[in-house]
Amino acid sequence: MGEENKVKTVLISVHEKYWHMIKNGEKTLEIRKTKPAGIEYPFKVLCYVTGGKGIQGEFICKGTLVTNVFQQLCNRSYLSLYELFAYANGKDLVAWDVSSVKSYDIPIQIEEVGINRAPQSWGYIK
Repeated sequence: MGEENKVKTVLISVHEKYWHMIKNGEKTLEIRKTKPAGIEYPFKVLCYVTGGKGIQGEFICKGTLVTNVFQQLCNRSYLSLYELFAYANGKDLVAWDVSSVKSYDIPIQIEEVGINRAPQSWGYIK
């Protein structure tokens, strides 16, 4: 894959309460079931706030941690141990390291980044 074709950005869907925690620097781990394959770290993550509220900001993901030791994720993810176990459903989870958060003054509509509908979890942006 040539340098010009490498994906450097992903779009995630987040609930509004979690976006506020991310932008305020409280939530420093974003928990997902998977991570992008073939992407170089660090990469940019655009944050689409669910409910049609648009892309309200971004952060840099410096790295990910695949784990089934959920206790270590609670404080930085603002999720309870129960929530993590329920979400994992017997599988590992991936903690995305959140840094360099930027909040946009005016939300960007997903169509502006070439996407027709918000991803359920995350998707690549080319």
